[in-house]
Amino acid sequence: MTTRAFRAEDFGGAMIVEGEITQLRDLIDSDWYRDMIMKARHLVDNINEVHCVTGDAIQGNIERVVKARKELGIT
Repeated sequence: MTTRAFRAEDFGGAMIVEGEITQLRDLIDSDWYRDMIMKARHLVDNINEVHCVTGDAIQGNIERVVKARKELGIT
């Protein structure tokens, strides 16, 4: 698992955590992570968590969107 921090105009700062799904799930389910997020919420305005996929998982998400829109009659 790797992390990268960067500044983004819309965020004012961000950290990217990359890894396998099981590694990331273990991280966000850990007490350590929950404690850090709770502390951050007391120190940082408008803190957000955004969970994204990359690589091959993107195609699967696109297929889910297309299927859902089709089933709902949205074009």
